[in-house]
Amino acid sequence: ASAVLTHHDCMLFATTLLTIRTPLRAPPVRMQLNNMIRTLMGGGGGNGGGGGECESAAVVQAALCRLRLRRHLLCLFGALTRPGGKALEDSRESAAKCAAQLSLARDSLQIGSPSSELDCLAGRASARLLGSAPQRKVDVPSRAAALERLEALLAQLQPAFSIGAVTDLDGLFRWCRSAVGPSGVGVIARSYALLAGGTDERCSLGLRPPLGPCVWEAFVTLSGLPRDTSRELSKLEPCAERLGQLAQAVQALLRLRCHNRARERRRTRHFLADWAPLQELADDLDGQLQRAGLLQPGVQPYGIWVLVQTLQTVRRFLLLGFELELYHHCELQMVFWYSECLCDLRLQLHAVCQKAAGVQATGVAAAAASGKKEKPGKKKNRGAEKGPQRPPVAGSPATRQEVLLCLATREVCSGLVTLLSLLQRLQFAPGPDLEFTHLSRRFEQRFGFLATLSRPAPLRVEQFREQREALARQSSDEIVQTALTAFKAAKSAVDQALHAPDGGPSPDEKAELTSLARVSVANSVLVASALKAPPPAGSRVATFSFATHPHFPLVKLEAAKPPAGGA
Repeated sequence: ASAVLTHHDCMLFATTLLTIRTPLRAPPVRMQLNNMIRTLMGGGGGNGGGGGECESAAVVQAALCRLRLRRHLLCLFGALTRPGGKALEDSRESAAKCAAQLSLARDSLQIGSPSSELDCLAGRASARLLGSAPQRKVDVPSRAAALERLEALLAQLQPAFSIGAVTDLDGLFRWCRSAVGPSGVGVIARSYALLAGGTDERCSLGLRPPLGPCVWEAFVTLSGLPRDTSRELSKLEPCAERLGQLAQAVQALLRLRCHNRARERRRTRHFLADWAPLQELADDLDGQLQRAGLLQPGVQPYGIWVLVQTLQTVRRFLLLGFELELYHHCELQMVFWYSECLCDLRLQLHAVCQKAAGVQATGVAAAAASGKKEKPGKKKNRGAEKGPQRPPVAGSPATRQEVLLCLATREVCSGLVTLLSLLQRLQFAPGPDLEFTHLSRRFEQRFGFLATLSRPAPLRVEQFREQREALARQSSDEIVQTALTAFKAAKSAVDQALHAPDGGPSPDEKAELTSLARVSVANSVLVASALKAPPPAGSRVATFSFATHPHFPLVKLEAAKPPAGGA
């Protein structure tokens, strides 16, 4: 360190530091770095010129920046696997330091050997990455590409670091949607989300509350049961046993969300088959509690809660088919029709929960009034003399946001079903009956697995045919008006959800609602401008763009190509 280092010496020094196992905070390594910087910046003795000093200083600064980036990355990956809140704070801090070093590393991309000169390391890289798997060539990315991928990884991990703020089941599913919901999330972010929120085993990180109390609180909130009733039910052994089963099922559902889209959809089939017995067990438990007098007749909190989770899982299974591009254009109408029916059932369940909460609260109040007798000489409770209490509310603000989103989704699906019927009538889009695969066969392929569920009852192809026949009996003007009404109702539901008085939507829900509004407005403009006075039949071809929303398309009309061999 007594002389100005050359370019070769700096690269050799950086390579040596990269290969050693000693942490950079160790005194010998820190002393060598300080001596090098002091020598370069202080112009220590040597036979190099000023230009050489500046060049060597830039090389050393670039090497130190990359070493710091490597160190913070190792600290980040080490903190990701440690349990506890302190490790979560360390992960946030290391990710912030990595982001700071990334901006400095971009300024020195031109320094160092290009990846084309590192072909000699391809064999070693292949052996390290593939392990015992068959060896294959590993393409070493350029320095710029590596920094871009690293920046994307840090951006994907940021939403997962908010796991410490989760307090309930609704918040946990919101966190899971933000952490692994966007397409393109890598395996590292998904694995960390699985460790942080998808497991209660000993290998978990312990960053969220246990699932059992969260599931119980979500169940009580959704059903709107009085607190006295919920405390009484929580002490019963059958209820505690059913709660444990539901917690295990919710944990399996969270694990599903941490997979990639294709694997999640494939495993959801098996999950629904395992989930189906829980519906029967929950319905039986509701019947036992009603016969014991703990629940009023018609109040079914366990069965409704399980059914709500079933509807959400089935809807997600159907919508994942759009992201994976599994549906043919001729199948869109039946998928939207099935989704509309599921959304309509979810809205009915919300109304049933609200009514059942009132019935149960009335029954509890009547039982308390008949069982209590004022002792002589005892002062009356002033609180009892007040007016009637507020009626119970079923669901949390997050539940009401989900219901409004479901309402908007139902109206969008209804508008698309009507729009597709009109396009098929005008021969702008193919119908569901094809020459080699008829309607009933396609319907069975898409929805046949739902027959294993006891609730909701599976829809039959005859019901879909009745819906199509009812639309076929309407005139084109009536269909246009029906589609416009549905899209307008969807936009109204979106506005209501965005300006909810008891709490606005989360950022992900806001983006979802905004996309639904754009789809509704764009398709209503198409219906009003191009289909009120449609062009001749067969003169246009409908195209479907999923760029605005991954599940609901923007419909556009293009001029039909003339048949081959025509004049």
